[in-house]
Amino acid sequence: MERDFLAKNVEADVLQKIKSIYALASQKKSTHEVCLDNFLKFRNSSSDKEVEILDQALNDALLNSMATLIDYYCIYCMINIGVDFEKITRVQYRLIGKKYLIENSTLEKEEKDILSLDLFRRKFEERLSASCGMDIGQVNLHDYWTGYVADAISTTLNAYGVLKNKRIELKFDQVNNCFIFDDKISEYHHCMRFLYCNPSSNTGVRYNIYLDINNYLKHNSIPRIMRRIEEFPDPQERRIYSFFEISSYKSIFLKDGFLRDILEMDFDSLGENLKIKSIEGRLELCPLERRWEIGPIIAVDNSNGFISDDGETLFFFVDSVFLAKTKKSILIDSESSFRSVLGCLIEGIEGGLEYFRRK
Repeated sequence: MERDFLAKNVEADVLQKIKSIYALASQKKSTHEVCLDNFLKFRNSSSDKEVEILDQALNDALLNSMATLIDYYCIYCMINIGVDFEKITRVQYRLIGKKYLIENSTLEKEEKDILSLDLFRRKFEERLSASCGMDIGQVNLHDYWTGYVADAISTTLNAYGVLKNKRIELKFDQVNNCFIFDDKISEYHHCMRFLYCNPSSNTGVRYNIYLDINNYLKHNSIPRIMRRIEEFPDPQERRIYSFFEISSYKSIFLKDGFLRDILEMDFDSLGENLKIKSIEGRLELCPLERRWEIGPIIAVDNSNGFISDDGETLFFFVDSVFLAKTKKSILIDSESSFRSVLGCLIEGIEGGLEYFRRK
């Protein structure tokens, strides 16, 4: 089969899926306004069951469409990078996060079991310095971060029949003073980096929050839409929020990841983490961020505080996604944050499409 022909057809599918997301989002906006109207009038989300069911269905459809769009994009990228067509059905989004980096590294088994990105980094830097004879501070950042994820990328491309080896051999060009990476690895890194959840790029966290909700929906349970009114003093206003709600007792249905970690964390312990962010600032790591090891991704609104007046709800952001946690559940913004994440995703994907068009 002609590779270019197939790539263009899959690109058309990607663009069609983007249009579908816009259509769903537009209908959801109209339905949501009716739901808010009813909620304000009756303080009851079930006052009009039909419109509430439609609103839930549209949210479910958007979650599913987002996940499908990412998988389509991955297939499109792999066709352009050189996937073996006999293995193309294996292609799907793979999270290059902490666990995947460590599992597919050159660390010894005992070292992998520690599950430490700090150890991963130290061993990687030893390997990098040994291959080029330079101090780490002299290695340019592009080479450093490409090398940081190169084994994980090589493992993925090996599974898709693109590369023969799962592990890379670090090669240094003494003349041009740079590392030499296989073009396929560089291409993958360029077009997939915005979806990473690791120290080289943590902008994929926002997408994975909603991907985890979709996985929960697809296989286990419905993330019910709930609404609540909050009063804020600075500036003084009243806001109505719509959230996906996942109860604490259903944490077993969530994949290991950011959402499950937060849901299973003790309410008071999370409050202490948020207190650190509030006092020390966004860039100061709290214990939960140190556990994740991918940088400062938690933030709080210092103007309005991170805890409700009754002390029963914590409010915070993870990679710009607005979340709330009660003692019984976790709440994930199903409106403005979700729209923003979809917009960022589409922008990133369109950038990848343009990259391959120009090749």
